[in-house]
Amino acid sequence: VAQFSDKTVDVGKTVSLTSASLAGSAASNYTLSLSNSPVATADITPRSLNVTISASHKTYDGTASASVSYSDNRVAGDQLTITGSPSFDNKNVGSGKTVTASSISLSGADAGNYTQNATAITTANITMRSLAVTVAASSKVYDGTTSASVVYSDNRITGDVFTASGTATFPTKTVASSKTVTVSGISLSGTDAGNYSPNTTTTATANITARTLVITANAVDKTYDRTTGATVSISDDRISGNLLTITYSSSTFDTRSAGIGKAVLVSGISVTGLDAINYTYATSTTTTATIHPRTLNVTVTPTNKLYDGTNIASVTYTDNRISGDALTVSGDATFDSKTAVNGKTVTSSNLLISGPDSSNYVLPSLSTSAVTTANISPRPLTITGTFSVAHRPYDATTDATTQVTPPASPGLSDVQLSDDVTLSGTPVFTFAQATVGTNIGITTSGYSLTGADSSNYTLSLPSFSANITQRPLTIGGSLITPSSRVYDQTTAAEITTPSALTLLNVPTGDANDATKISLSAPVAAFGDENVASDKTVSLISAGLSGSRLSNYTLSLTGAPTTTANITTKPLTVTITASNKTYDANDSATVIYIDNRITGDVLTVSGTATFSNKNVGTTKAVTASTITLTGTDANNYTPNTTATTTANITTKPLTVTIAASNKTYDANDSATVTYTDDRIAGDIFTISSDAHFDDMELGRNKPVTAMNITLSGIDANNYTPNSTAVSSGDITVREITAQIPTAVDNRPLSNATPTVLLGDLVSAIDTTVTFTRAGYASVICSVIPQNATETCTSPTLADGTWKYRARQLIAALMVAASEEYTIVIDTTAPASTRPLMFTPDSDTGVSATDGITRDNTPTVFVTEASPTDRVVVTATSINQSVQCSFTATATEQTCTLPVLSDGNWDIAAVITDLADNTSTLTPNFVGTIDTIAPATSVAPFNAQDNGAATSLDATPRISVSGIASGEIATVNGTNSRAEKATCSFIAANTLNYCEMSTMTSGTWSFTATISDVAGNVAAESPPTQIIISAGIAPATVATSAVAPKTTTNKRENVVAVKFGTSAALAGVESVSFIVFDSSGKVIRRSTIKVNPQDTGARLVIPASVKGAKVRVVTSNQCGVSQGAPRSFNVRRGKTVVSLDNRTNIPTLAGQLVLPDIQFGPSDITLDAGDKAQLDKAFKEMKGKCGTLLVSGFARHNNTDTKKYLQNLADFRAQAVADYLSRKGLTMWIDYQGFVIKPKKGDDNTHRRVVIHWTPS
Repeated sequence: VAQFSDKTVDVGKTVSLTSASLAGSAASNYTLSLSNSPVATADITPRSLNVTISASHKTYDGTASASVSYSDNRVAGDQLTITGSPSFDNKNVGSGKTVTASSISLSGADAGNYTQNATAITTANITMRSLAVTVAASSKVYDGTTSASVVYSDNRITGDVFTASGTATFPTKTVASSKTVTVSGISLSGTDAGNYSPNTTTTATANITARTLVITANAVDKTYDRTTGATVSISDDRISGNLLTITYSSSTFDTRSAGIGKAVLVSGISVTGLDAINYTYATSTTTTATIHPRTLNVTVTPTNKLYDGTNIASVTYTDNRISGDALTVSGDATFDSKTAVNGKTVTSSNLLISGPDSSNYVLPSLSTSAVTTANISPRPLTITGTFSVAHRPYDATTDATTQVTPPASPGLSDVQLSDDVTLSGTPVFTFAQATVGTNIGITTSGYSLTGADSSNYTLSLPSFSANITQRPLTIGGSLITPSSRVYDQTTAAEITTPSALTLLNVPTGDANDATKISLSAPVAAFGDENVASDKTVSLISAGLSGSRLSNYTLSLTGAPTTTANITTKPLTVTITASNKTYDANDSATVIYIDNRITGDVLTVSGTATFSNKNVGTTKAVTASTITLTGTDANNYTPNTTATTTANITTKPLTVTIAASNKTYDANDSATVTYTDDRIAGDIFTISSDAHFDDMELGRNKPVTAMNITLSGIDANNYTPNSTAVSSGDITVREITAQIPTAVDNRPLSNATPTVLLGDLVSAIDTTVTFTRAGYASVICSVIPQNATETCTSPTLADGTWKYRARQLIAALMVAASEEYTIVIDTTAPASTRPLMFTPDSDTGVSATDGITRDNTPTVFVTEASPTDRVVVTATSINQSVQCSFTATATEQTCTLPVLSDGNWDIAAVITDLADNTSTLTPNFVGTIDTIAPATSVAPFNAQDNGAATSLDATPRISVSGIASGEIATVNGTNSRAEKATCSFIAANTLNYCEMSTMTSGTWSFTATISDVAGNVAAESPPTQIIISAGIAPATVATSAVAPKTTTNKRENVVAVKFGTSAALAGVESVSFIVFDSSGKVIRRSTIKVNPQDTGARLVIPASVKGAKVRVVTSNQCGVSQGAPRSFNVRRGKTVVSLDNRTNIPTLAGQLVLPDIQFGPSDITLDAGDKAQLDKAFKEMKGKCGTLLVSGFARHNNTDTKKYLQNLADFRAQAVADYLSRKGLTMWIDYQGFVIKPKKGDDNTHRRVVIHWTPS
């Protein structure tokens, strides 16, 4: 057998014999050696390897990358690794899509023995990616609909192009905060839409805020009624169809007085109804109305009068005024003559109204007079002069002549004017009765009236009154009584001889006649009832008797008196003592008994005591030092001591207890605290035997103290209750349960931790229970013999567990620990994602490509969780460095030491708090590049094909000679130190960028190149470009045209000089406006100039005589100062788009002024509009660009389309012309729109809106 020296492919390989044998009958007689056997050479050629692939399906990920498995027909046992670049035909979703693995290559020990196909093809599917579509809803003001506006967002792959749409609605139209907005029918459209499967519905929240409801009131005129009340009707601008009820608490005029156009206030406005919640509103509003004066109907009532010598009448005016009004009705009233007659005619004329409320009334026409009747009665006259009247005692006659004294010269009172009336006659005066009385009438007679006018009078005779008084009598004679008597509580004194008393001052005729008048029933008395010697005795009463009794009075004044004695009464005092309960003193309570006279006021007192303070029966009680006090005490003489007996009994002692709570200890003993109601200072001690009802757990368990006894000095003076009850708790015993290996709350990598238990009750079943949401409880048990014990848990799954120890008796928990938490973590940290440089370290074009100029890059470990310990290792050819850190919520990075330029393999190992260690993270290749690119050539004016000038304020600048992917930055500066810039990333096509906005003048441009890693090249050589954009056009002045003679014709020439180039003067066009002698414009010529031009000229025909020319320059910023009015105003386009249905435009430019409002058919500006436009003028003055003025009119079925279009145009033009006349020099374009707004949208169709677009 021959063999190659090895199996590998090669040319001219040695082939040697490796074994041979002998055959034949004599073979056994020989041995065979292979030494020096012949050799040969031969080739081993590579084997053709047929590589096939099978591709994995994938979910759309925005790339064409594919994952494949390689298979081949290698010789069994050969070691090969196949690699390639697999990809789908494109990135899009599809079934049976072609997957091609290209650049197939081999590696491994046997790779050199094969040749393989370079590509392989198979198929696989790309399935749609689930798209999570979310929305952000916009709040809106209530509009009566449920429509909602939302902005869509999703988790699409960056760069994919499609649009999400759907139908967004609120659940109801009503106002509320945080209302759910539901978007349904979500669908996708656009280039990449087919690669996604979106959710068809989603929700968000937004607010519907209340709409302002404008409430107006119309008031009804009324006739004055003395109130401010007003009748009004209410209207509002609610959204059509909304259900609202508007009420108000009051509607009042400003005052109650009559008046025209008076203010009416409607207040307390309230809006209710189904849609009320959707509106806000003012609670009051105002209007005007008239209060008309009230017609005053006046009635005249004359008053009868006494004759007064005149025909003047007094009348009373009544009317229908409103109660409480202050006004006066006046007029002139007269009788037909002055004489006293009944039923005389009275006439009232010249009626007038006056007073505070008179302006609220009017008299009916022709009602200023009235006629009625009344009486003039005779006038009573009295006699003048002084009459004097005197009283007199009773004398049995009615004559009063001596009691009334008439005047010496009596006259008549109240005679009117010069009437002829005289008093005559002699007076006579008479009492109405002869007996005693008061105010007895006295009449007059004997007077009369005479004279020509006496018939108009009556005489009133005077009357008087006076008293006939009783005659006073007194007592004379002697008062005779006994000399003394014993105190008996009265003042009575005995008269022994009444006949010794007599009456004095009895008049003649009644004297000594007992049948007419006599003394009766005299009574005498001491001055008081009290004991004393030589006390005065006086008459205290006496009476009269007889037929003339009523004509007299009796006075005791001056009656006779005498003296006598009152002596003291003996008083016998005894006592009765009350038994008492022991009170720690010997005082006794007694009742004093005596033989005083009933009704006398005196108090018996003394000092009553027991023999000592202690308990005993029939104890002696003595009252000593007995004394009397009180009003009547001096009228008695008492004994000074008295004795009796009584008992002192034991005091009941109420003993209460308060039991102390305890934790379970397997017995029923209780600890109590005693309280009692002993007398302060007494000394004794309380004891008892106290127990819970049992030893079991419980709240408010009964505790009884039995055999309560007392001991001590004062114990015998009390009788305590023998038992007392209270309550207390026997609560669960608190034990401890700790896992000693759980240090500083770190997770445990041990899934069977041991728990150390403490403060246990021995011999009771003890368990430790581990719980976790979603998991079955895990339990370990032990029966402790001591106060401490250990318990080892069965295996716990990774996660956070709560554990608690309990001691149980017949399933009843008698002891427990608090609940503890332990985290079990036996899982190593994840390490599936490669590392990356932080954005700050990943310099250059991309912050995620791993290419950087930072040679001490910071690495971001995305899978490092807070508290994880991370070690990062970077390796390159013969090099290896590390950095490490402990991750926090904000720190997942570490910075590597200095790395040399080139590729580095970077990976990390993560160790968590439980000391679980991850595998190495997938390899991340970082590239360090610290070499800057070459300097570029000078920038190029791509905007104007390399020209040295540009009219564009943002010219396009290109930079050539840079590599694809490098970044070019163009910087511009001018002599004013202003700066402009732009940048771009180089591609294979033309490379350029547009500069930021620049002012006019000469600018120097340079370019700087930076590579993918962010290394920056030196600055390029500069390029000079003149920028003329943004320059306000130069203002030029011209005089009247002067004729000029030339060789071939006569003509007028107007020439303008810019003073520099047109580009630097900011001139793009020159307009020549020619006026004739009357000021009429006869010609307008506009010339567009070149940037390098320094002037312009206009030739005017010789036929034009006396012409004047105005020159206006212009550019994209506008026109020069002094241009004719509205020269810069143009009818142009101001919109981006128009709504096909409503014609409402989407307006172009930046908003300057949102709302110049006009009347329904108005096209003129009022003072308020001009004030707003003046502010806009100040804001826009000096800016470069075009002002866009948009005017609106509302479509209707009455006015013609042309009329409405003119209305919209004229409104816009009015605003544009005003701003031009103010001196605004920028271009002003205006446009009018006839729109069809939504119902209720009244704010869009009578206004002008101003926007601006910069040049």
